[in-house]
Amino acid sequence: MTVIRPTFVVGQHVTWTSQAQGSTVTKLGEIHSIVPAGNTVHPVKYPSLAKGAGSPRDHESYVVRTYDNPAKQTGLKYYWPLVSKLIPVTAAKA
Repeated sequence: MTVIRPTFVVGQHVTWTSQAQGSTVTKLGEIHSIVPAGNTVHPVKYPSLAKGAGSPRDHESYVVRTYDNPAKQTGLKYYWPLVSKLIPVTAAKA
């Protein structure tokens, strides 16, 4: 069975929901870079992700940039969410 995954472009806004320590959080971010199939995140460019990134993924994936305060663009964070969790955000929502 072939799995069809959505594709995104750098700069595209996305949202996804993550769960950790008993809480669920919906995040909003922007595709920052594309990780080719068979690779992990770049360890120098994204050192915080490279430590716990895990194994290479067998499909194209994406590093997403978020801010704690989007209006001021402060509190920069990067995530490497599962592609299946990413949902494109329309211009009206972004």
